[in-house]
Amino acid sequence: MQGVTIRAAATVLVLAWVMCVPSLARSAIVAVEVNGQAIAVVDIEQRVRDIHRAKPRTRSSGSEMALSVDDIVDSLVNERLLVQEALDMHLDEGPAFRLKMKAFVRDQSILQLYREEVEGRVQVEEADIAERYTASLGTETAPQDKIPDRMRDRIGKILRKERQKVLADEFVTRLRAQSEVVVNHELLQAVKLPLSRIVPEGSVVVVNGEPVPMAEFMGDLGREYAKAEYMLQRSEDEASRLEWLEGAKERVLDALVTNVLVGHEALKRDYAGQVEFEQAVAVRRHALLLDAFRTQVLLPLAEATDEDLKQFYDDHAELYTRGCQVRLGELRFKEMDLALAAQEELRGGAVFAYLARRLGGRSTPGEGWVSENRLPSVFREALVTLPEGGVSDVLTLGRDLVVLKLRGRRGCTVMPYEEVLPDLRRRVLERKYAMVRERYVQALRNQARIVMHSEVLESLEDAFWKSPPDTTDQLERGEQ
Repeated sequence: MQGVTIRAAATVLVLAWVMCVPSLARSAIVAVEVNGQAIAVVDIEQRVRDIHRAKPRTRSSGSEMALSVDDIVDSLVNERLLVQEALDMHLDEGPAFRLKMKAFVRDQSILQLYREEVEGRVQVEEADIAERYTASLGTETAPQDKIPDRMRDRIGKILRKERQKVLADEFVTRLRAQSEVVVNHELLQAVKLPLSRIVPEGSVVVVNGEPVPMAEFMGDLGREYAKAEYMLQRSEDEASRLEWLEGAKERVLDALVTNVLVGHEALKRDYAGQVEFEQAVAVRRHALLLDAFRTQVLLPLAEATDEDLKQFYDDHAELYTRGCQVRLGELRFKEMDLALAAQEELRGGAVFAYLARRLGGRSTPGEGWVSENRLPSVFREALVTLPEGGVSDVLTLGRDLVVLKLRGRRGCTVMPYEEVLPDLRRRVLERKYAMVRERYVQALRNQARIVMHSEVLESLEDAFWKSPPDTTDQLERGEQ
């Protein structure tokens, strides 16, 4: 009994430490060790935030949709093992990987530069908001006592955006004044409408010694043309078409020059060593290593033979039917807890109308037959593998949470094998890839040294999986 008390007290102390210390300090609290490399508390918290952003209505308790600390830790451990394997194979030394990392460092440096030179220098005072508010409505109509909160926020955003643009333009103007820009006018003049798919060799401009390939210019110009293509094709005025082209050339060239200048300045600032910058680079490197391992190692091991494709087609004919009519019942809710409760009771045989009255949902029992093609895509996807009489998972449709019951299906015909071959290949490859990845990860886990710090993990379980909803909401907002 005394041992249990001591263990409980230790867990409480760890929980208090985890929840009270700031994020930077929590990055030093190790939850798991994988071959000597740490997965910190802050890594688990970040994964929870990522999941909430991807599925904002997923709750932290009480359902099969719930977040599980064990699942999240397993996922992080598996990823760490794959990244370690990728590094052992030197996948980070390939030219494509290096190019992607170089581009990210540049983009992240530009973002940091923007924060320093623009975002960090803009302030909007209450007096500025009041002045704009009065000016927009007029002194006779503007209330003098209080500005509505929504209006205050809107005006503040407008003022901030306006001032940021002024600062950004001034910053770019200073960079241009100190730069050397050499434009290849001959190449520019050779660009005519309609745009040719054959891109000439050479550089359209050289900015402080860095050439910008003509291919990059033509790619951006092509995107500009796509936006105006309908208007240009309808116009019979050659002068207006020429005017558009010259204006588009100037805009694209100006943007490319600005991008190079800002990139040079950002890299010159050398943000390496700053904590946030290094964290962003590390996250990107981790993601690129996972992708490199997937494409270069795992995918080549996942093969879909003709026999595999035909077997999948025979076993999953329900995936390739058309002309179906269905008869549905559905319950709609606003709260996930109620939707999950309804789902559970429906699967136990409860009646729709009864559940709607008791749980406060809205019953739309579906009086007749309807073509599947007329249903929302989220419904169609849920019905693919749902048997007659089956109850769906909780589906999100707009602002509603929906539970479906398939009352009947009729009129289906199976699509020809050749017609569905591309989708067959995609599905079979996805399954083969999942199997290959699982086997590979298991082999790595069998050889790995994985140390779980149970007290820390239990404290996280208590903090974010057994706590009231507002604790998870705080984590979702990133509050420390």
